[in-house]
Amino acid sequence: EKHAVTQINSKKLKNNLPILYSLVEELENAYKQGVKDVESDLAFHASIVKMTGNKTLIQLWLSLNGLIQSLIEVTSSFTELRQEEIIIEHKGIINALVKEDIDEAQMLIEEHLKAVQTLLLKEL
Repeated sequence: EKHAVTQINSKKLKNNLPILYSLVEELENAYKQGVKDVESDLAFHASIVKMTGNKTLIQLWLSLNGLIQSLIEVTSSFTELRQEEIIIEHKGIINALVKEDIDEAQMLIEEHLKAVQTLLLKEL
């Protein structure tokens, strides 16, 4: 994903922003209902990769999709404690992309993934 954001141009972003916003809205609605929405979370990250149009990168993502989905599902009980933060982090990534601040987007993606990793390691 960090590499993917370097390949997203303004037109691709503009065309896909409604999708990203919709996925975050789905995460928020699920959170309000006390549900972890693994599908929307995964789709958010997949959308960033798909926006690149880079067939190799997309194929790599798709090959890891099952593993990533399993990790999200396994960690969902731990990340439940951070669900609101996860939503805020997704919004921050979108905002960085809108500002075309690739460095910030990369940093936010890295922090987002590391926060889940840290929480998981702490719980294990």
